[in-house]
Amino acid sequence: MANQEKKRGIGFYLLVGVGALFVISIISRDKNTSPTTSTSAASAARPSSAPEPPKAPQIDARVTARELFEAYEKNEIAADNRFKDKLLEVSGKVDNVGKDLLDTPYVALSTGGKFDILGVQAFFDDASLPKLANLSKGQDVTVACRCDGKFGNVMLKECTLK
Repeated sequence: MANQEKKRGIGFYLLVGVGALFVISIISRDKNTSPTTSTSAASAARPSSAPEPPKAPQIDARVTARELFEAYEKNEIAADNRFKDKLLEVSGKVDNVGKDLLDTPYVALSTGGKFDILGVQAFFDDASLPKLANLSKGQDVTVACRCDGKFGNVMLKECTLK
């Protein structure tokens, strides 16, 4: 008998807790979404206009993968001054498509050397996986990326396929 009363007590407190969370969520939602009368009146007085579409980021430089890699091979400091933290449009041939140790998708761009171990590596987000799955070795591509400098390879981050 005592065990049954204990179960009822737990059920009651559980029901009260869920109800309290429900009320709090409704109050919180109403505070965040309810328009004020002054905003509504101001909106009604103004003609509505479509929001401006986001502007495409400005490309700072257009280079080939070979030019970018050679610039870093000749003088890393000068290349950083010219390319690092800038938005680049880099064209080249696909050498490899894969994922790094952290499972981040990338495309390695050929730098033209027959036995090159290092090169240009363009990193993408997971949303790009369907497009990356259609690439093949030797295919010409152009990517827009932010240059992250040289860490063995010339690293390109936040990339999109053009």
